[in-house]
Amino acid sequence: MHAPPIACPAARIPDATGVTAFNRSFGEARDAGPVFVCVARSGQRWTVKTDTSTAAPGHTVSAPEAAAVSEAIDCLRDRREARTAPG
Repeated sequence: MHAPPIACPAARIPDATGVTAFNRSFGEARDAGPVFVCVARSGQRWTVKTDTSTAAPGHTVSAPEAAAVSEAIDCLRDRREARTAPG
């Protein structure tokens, strides 16, 4: 299986560890206009959340971006590194 395409370069992904850093990252996303995505760890579990309130009016996710996210999720699930949440 090949690696999924990278939708966002690693250099553009801030470390939002801690309340101050999280608030700064959220504010920067709100000012720039993309969808805010947060990956958080709690114990052994990881959660991915998105917040579209930061997106500029009319913002859409392109088909290649949606496909990259879907492929990454499938890859993690197939390797048993992630699972889908119930209901």
